[in-house]
Amino acid sequence: MKDKQLELRLIFKEGTRRDLTYYTVDWPKNKPLVVATLDTFDSGNHVRVRRIVTDFIRANVPRGHAIYFAVASEKESTHEEMKRILQSRADSSQILMPTMSSRSRLEKIFSIQRREARVRILVASTHTDAVLEDLFKTYFHEWYMESIIPFIVSIDEPPLWESQLRNLTRPRNRAVVSRETVESSHCLITTQWEHGLIFLSDKVTRPDLAKTTSRIAEVNGLKLSIETQGASEAN
Repeated sequence: MKDKQLELRLIFKEGTRRDLTYYTVDWPKNKPLVVATLDTFDSGNHVRVRRIVTDFIRANVPRGHAIYFAVASEKESTHEEMKRILQSRADSSQILMPTMSSRSRLEKIFSIQRREARVRILVASTHTDAVLEDLFKTYFHEWYMESIIPFIVSIDEPPLWESQLRNLTRPRNRAVVSRETVESSHCLITTQWEHGLIFLSDKVTRPDLAKTTSRIAEVNGLKLSIETQGASEAN
């Protein structure tokens, strides 16, 4: 029997801008916005997926732009390791407390509130895309199984970027991408554990993103499929 060919899927979202499962986007319905998911579920093991995710983010960082990112973790030693890596490249970082919010009685009964109280968030910026490989290796557990890691790509420092990134590390359905973040950045990318990435931009066109993803699929020996979901909702 022939082995199943590994596949990469690029899924453009239409009519679902405000609700992307993990967070919502504050964006007018009458303004263009490219929203897409890079689905790596059938792209291979975690080493291959890490390479694909790294390649995709790199490919969407134009010359002269910086990468702003955040990672939530309970492990202080992991944050310290990443801080040393960033310092060795003359990149800045800081550790923030999570944004605490009101919770339901059910959440308080279980461990959600206690876990959030232990979490610390590293926020950082870099002009060196080589940091991405170190990031996914250092925070393997957080990236692959536990947390969403958000990235903002921008030529200028986005306003309130630390607050926006901290907000995006919050539990599912509590985070919001602000209109100001979208307008001031080239693109915003968030991980979906091992399943791929979510991509947002009012600067990058669908044909450009498809072309970029096609190159990544070719380099990694993957079959690429491109589709659109929710098109009827946009009419």
